[in-house]
Amino acid sequence: MPVSIQFQITPCVSKIIGVQPKSVLDVGCGFGKWGYLCREYLDAFHGRFRPEDWTTRIDGVEFFEPYILDHQRALYSNIMIGDIRDLIDGLDDYDLIIAGDVIEHLHKDEAEVIVEKLYNKARKMLIVNIPLGTGWDHPEQYGNTAELHRSEWYQEDFAPYSDEFAHFELPTGIKYGAFFCEKPRSVEDRAAGLATAGNFYLGRREIEVAERYARRAIALAPNRPEGTLVLANLQIEQGNIQEALRSLEAGVESNPADCMLRLYLAQLHHSLGNKMGAMDLVTAVLATPGLHEEQRRD
Repeated sequence: MPVSIQFQITPCVSKIIGVQPKSVLDVGCGFGKWGYLCREYLDAFHGRFRPEDWTTRIDGVEFFEPYILDHQRALYSNIMIGDIRDLIDGLDDYDLIIAGDVIEHLHKDEAEVIVEKLYNKARKMLIVNIPLGTGWDHPEQYGNTAELHRSEWYQEDFAPYSDEFAHFELPTGIKYGAFFCEKPRSVEDRAAGLATAGNFYLGRREIEVAERYARRAIALAPNRPEGTLVLANLQIEQGNIQEALRSLEAGVESNPADCMLRLYLAQLHHSLGNKMGAMDLVTAVLATPGLHEEQRRD
């Protein structure tokens, strides 16, 4: 439907006012809630209540053109009709991008790509408002095929982008979240967040999702161990021991000073009966300058 719940309005408006963007993109603008609130607090609140005085560019993207009425056309600077998957690469960068109740309507692998691209196009902040977990039965309706929920999302999915969020529980017990993905965020933090998401989905035995997050962590920061450890763990759980060995060896090559990867690789060699290979790795770890006592005991 072109509307959503109301719980996230206050924290989101507080963030919008704090960011003070000069340009806003509202993805899945629907009935126009965020266009109205942005226009009010970024222009009208400052005395610019006539359209000819507005200084904020507020654009919208909407898949289903019948949702767009006269009031949205009056509030938004420009409304683009189409599928965000088709439009994303041609969009401008914006100070603030709001994706409200959008990405759960895409298949998970496609939606992960869209979130990454939206984050990259947001100069100051990406806000994602989204249903969390199970219990959201949302079929196609109003003649709009995009109304169907096609993917589930959890807090851990946004670990690569945000440490700040607001959670809400509806009276029915189902959950909803608002995630405030502020820029800039270090590559190291983002890679660690991707590994966190990978571990979460590994625990849920959603192997394909876990592997995507792990490989993204490795691609983003090859010199960090977290993604390699997640990837090796899921390969071991699947019985792909040789693949796990290759992943760990590649990780050690990229991170020659990382003791954790060497120890993990040594444990795997030892479990396979390659005691000499394990001993060589442990000896190299013990010779590392500044080795912590806990690592030495390991």
